Order: sequence, then structure tokens, then C-alpha cells
Amino acid sequence: MSSITVDFDDLDNITADVILADGSLEIVPEGLKVSEALVDLINSTVGTQPAQTTEVLTYDSFGGVTGVVYRLGTNFGVLPFENPHVAGRCVVVRSSSESGTAADLTDRIPNNTYSISVPNSWIVIDLGASRKMVVNQYTLRNRSFADRAIRNWKLQGTNDGGSNSVGDLNAAVWTDLDIKINNTTMPALVNAWALYSVSEGITTPFRKLRILQTGVNSGPTAGGPDNYLTVAEMEFYGTFIYGPLYADGSLVAFQDQNTLRPLADDLSAPVTPGTRAGWIKISLGGASAWIPYYR
Repeated sequence: MSSITVDFDDLDNITADVILADGSLEIVPEGLKVSEALVDLINSTVGTQPAQTTEVLTYDSFGGVTGVVYRLGTNFGVLPFENPHVAGRCVVVRSSSESGTAADLTDRIPNNTYSISVPNSWIVIDLGASRKMVVNQYTLRNRSFADRAIRNWKLQGTNDGGSNSVGDLNAAVWTDLDIKINNTTMPALVNAWALYSVSEGITTPFRKLRILQTGVNSGPTAGGPDNYLTVAEMEFYGTFIYGPLYADGSLVAFQDQNTLRPLADDLSAPVTPGTRAGWIKISLGGASAWIPYYR
């Protein structure tokens, strides 16, 4: 645990909405000078927060509420679920798209979404800066059509710092976490789910995860297999590591800083010391971010 201090050099250009520990809300209108006393209040309210948080995410059910996609979609339990890719809390990329888009992979809605039929098609999820995961189980869901279920693939991870362009993701160095060959766990049915455990015993946490299709799918009802990648949803379980949220006591930009909102639950309820109790919105120089405070 490390103490967090919010230091401001130019108080004239700061606005803040503070959600106090008792659940009340103090609003400082935009453009109004924030007093030293309010800065002191912010500093005292923020308290301490862990430099890094580790959560063990355990599989509960297909389309359940314990995986990393759901955690990001609810902004760590703060909001009702929304597609984390659309909300900017992760990035999903598909090597190509013939139907639908990469955003379909994290929307928790059945979709008839799939890639172009080319070998080595893939989908990638980037969990975001300061977020990594050691995967031990994962689920995949077939598209909304009764054919072409995935049969041959690798689950891979990378911490390469390149962009999320198709070219950079193709060029990244990937580590195999799980290898499946002619695996028939997923039935070739409409919106079918399947649960898989990783095979390679890799304990390194990775920021980016990839499903790389290494062979043909189960094929259509009439005709032979082909290379369409028809995974329509994915979820991952294991050890999720995120943070620190701050570096050297300074505020860092959240990827989703414009979508964070106050906690909806009762902030006056007892909480375990050191756990997140609410949010503080800080605006400086035209940019704003919600930051959590801890009791």
C-alpha cells in the first residue's frame, strides 16, 4: 500500500467533483477556483491504494459474470455491463472480417460474425495498459449458425509493445498457452459454448491474448471444412493483475476516463480497510478522469 497525493500547480484551472465517504457529493463548478482546503480534502479522502491488484477469476458459467471481459465491461464492478471494447476499456482486433466486426467478440450478444476464409485467421484482445493475465481456462462461443465450429487453434499471449494494427499484431512474438488439434468440444450448433483449460503450463501474465486458428473448422452442413474463424464470443479466467493506477503519486490517464462514473452502491456501508470506496473526478487543463479513493 502506498500513500496517494494529488498535487496541483495551477489551482485556477482545476475543477473537481468529490464523492465523499458518507456518500454525499460535493460539486465544484467548472471554472471556479479550487481552494487549497479542497485539495487537502481530496488528498485526505483518497487515502491509500494497492500498487497492484491481483484477482483470481474463476469460471462460473457460460456467459457468466466472473471472467475478465465481464470485469472490464462493468469497469471492475462499478457499472452495468457494456461492451468493454466500445467503452474503451480493452481493444479487440480480428485479422479480417467478412461478417460483423471485432466488437462482436465482447458484446455478450449472439452474433453471426466471422472472418474471411483464409488460413491463420485470429482474434486478439488487448486488456490495456497496466493489465495482464495468467489464463488457466477460457470459453469460446460459436456464431449464430449451426456449422463451422472451431477445431484447430492456439491460445497465445504477448507483452510486445507494438500497436494494435493487424500488421503489428502479426509481427508480435507470441507464446503458446494452449494448443488444440481436431478438438471437438464445441458442438457445431447455433451459439454453442465450450470451456477449455490451458495445456502448456505457462505462468507468465500477458497483456494481449490471441486465438490463432491453425487449421480448418468443422465445415458447413454441405461441403468440406474451410478457414472461416467463427468464434463470436470469448471469455478468460485465471489470475488478473492490474495497476498500479498511479505512478510516483501522480494521476495517470485512464483509457476509459470519460466513461467512469460514481459507485452506485451505498458508500456509507462498512467496507474493508484499503478497499475502493468511491470515485473522485479531477479535471485539469481540459482533461478529466475519475480516480478511485480507498478507505
